[in-house]
Amino acid sequence: YPECGHVSDKLALLVLIMIGRDDQWARARSCEDLTAHRAGGDAPIDLTVYPNMRHGFLEPDYMAGYDATAAEDSLRQTRAFLTRNFGGSR
Repeated sequence: YPECGHVSDKLALLVLIMIGRDDQWARARSCEDLTAHRAGGDAPIDLTVYPNMRHGFLEPDYMAGYDATAAEDSLRQTRAFLTRNFGGSR
């Protein structure tokens, strides 16, 4: 759940960002702007913005924002990102 407005556009590593559109602490728009600005860069950013999700959608103990469907999808995407970029069987 980063606040992408504080991230340099000179990233040297692969980045996976998953954020809720309605995150009350970090703005999804700043991540979309960062991703658009970096289009074609050396270190791509994989960005997923979950509609109607708030901060904490992945954390069951954070009841204000938890969403089981978004949490499951974000874990699936994380596994796929790691496998795609670093190998592995899962």
